[in-house]
Amino acid sequence: MSIEFKKILFPLDFSPYSLEVLKSLKNLIPLGLSEVILLYVINTQELVLNFKEGENYLEILKKEVQEELKLKAEELKNLALKVKFFLELGIPYLEVNRISIEEKINLIALGAQGKTASLDLFLGGTALKIIKETKLPVLIHKLNTLNNPEFKENCFKKILFPSDFSACSQQAFNYLLKLKNVEEVVLAHIQDERIIKPYLLYKLEEFNQKDKKRLKEMKEKLESSGIKVKEYLELGIPYMKIIKWAQEEKVSLILMGSHGKTALKEMLLGSVSEKVLEKCLSSVLIVKENMLED
Repeated sequence: MSIEFKKILFPLDFSPYSLEVLKSLKNLIPLGLSEVILLYVINTQELVLNFKEGENYLEILKKEVQEELKLKAEELKNLALKVKFFLELGIPYLEVNRISIEEKINLIALGAQGKTASLDLFLGGTALKIIKETKLPVLIHKLNTLNNPEFKENCFKKILFPSDFSACSQQAFNYLLKLKNVEEVVLAHIQDERIIKPYLLYKLEEFNQKDKKRLKEMKEKLESSGIKVKEYLELGIPYMKIIKWAQEEKVSLILMGSHGKTALKEMLLGSVSEKVLEKCLSSVLIVKENMLED
């Protein structure tokens, strides 16, 4: 059974880039999109009360945002989409998670301009907190993908899938198998040189032979669905290799599990997915561990 993004949540801030990402949501209609939930969160941690022409700044802001949300909702309704919008006061990542649960969302969509994602409202610490808090898949659109005519209408056309063969990665691969409109997949595994060197170099060939077999099994499953497949197996630092291959292969999307083999490994080496999100120009789809078991 194919995965359909019937109902998505889109937190926005009305910046020019946020509005560009909003326009791109129509490209998810062929993937089953029928309803969009728009969310604007006034961050109570950063809120400063001012007065403007004798009125409370917060009330003015809420009124302006409500009007903007109504306008954007109407634009989406013109695409035959069902639309609801929420204006909430609170901590952004907590409100995103709460609304996604209450509204039974299939996908959370966010936007980022590129390498400077940490400067964006929802792609700084907030985005990482959303990803860690939610059990849902999170699609982070990058401007580089949106501006590419080849991928503008199908961000799932060519996917880079890096795997560490963990249970989390296997679940992400099962998710990949159920996606619609995928034409090509670049399968990749990185032998982490920070673990291999220098004491396990003598076992590298053994590891490679084992992992080549795993990649072959994944390739055969994808090819049986009519998907073109290319493979990479190299020694290096995972996030650097992923970014390099994404650029060289000109992929439309990187699909990743939310974390790898163990919490200890993440703590010692840093989150691969976080570094890819921060530094890569390609859009990223994060699939959460155990998501398909719910």
